Amino acid sequence: MTEHLLRPYKLLRLLLEPGTRQSTIASLRQSYHAHLGRKMGVPEVQIGELVDADTLELTLKRFKVGAGNVTYTELLSLCMVVKGYLRPGENFLEIGTFDGNTISNIALNVPETSTCYTIDLPIKAVEFGENYLEGDKDLVNARQEARLKHRGRKNIQQFYTDSALFDFSSVVFSGAFIDGAHHYEMVKKDTENVIKHLKRPGFVLWHDYYGYQGDVAKLLHELCGRFKIRRIAGTNICFLSLDVQDERW
Repeated sequence: MTEHLLRPYKLLRLLLEPGTRQSTIASLRQSYHAHLGRKMGVPEVQIGELVDADTLELTLKRFKVGAGNVTYTELLSLCMVVKGYLRPGENFLEIGTFDGNTISNIALNVPETSTCYTIDLPIKAVEFGENYLEGDKDLVNARQEARLKHRGRKNIQQFYTDSALFDFSSVVFSGAFIDGAHHYEMVKKDTENVIKHLKRPGFVLWHDYYGYQGDVAKLLHELCGRFKIRRIAGTNICFLSLDVQDERW
């Protein structure tokens, strides 16, 4: 790369290559999001600072990136956190199943005695309230039962309901991933319920944090004065670890 920097025309030609250009833009975007997050009180942390990545063995199966899914890097980070923090017998909760892409892989990496719960709106006959963004509606309407990758998995329990109406006291969980409706009021309600009912010590993860805009960012910036929320580098995922003495909400 150094010799390309010394020869600007070669650097320009390199950046014009589709793969390099996309990679460069993605890298710059992540750096920009990290910079804005730090300014708002949400610092960036490397996944290796949260878990001992060199000792973890992960299992991934049938994962495919598409609209409504996490990225490969995000999935790896999620599974590493789950593998590093969840102890035998402790359960995991996901809000926002979509096609089961994420929860089916997380379930491969939890302890054998653990259960994964996942919540999503019913596939058919969905009536959206005012607290749903158009993008969320499109993703819900795009789901097909045949695409659900977690069906039949013994350690996954599916709940089809509005998470705002779900009785979180009916399940016991020590880790959670919030990736449901992205409207501010819905993200706040999901976060409040998760933090209130999370078994301690435990952890919470949020998807779609971009550092500068969006309702997820708005909520997390409000909470970062009360909770030590960090963004995992290379992802749009935020992480929070909660001990027994930490407040419930």
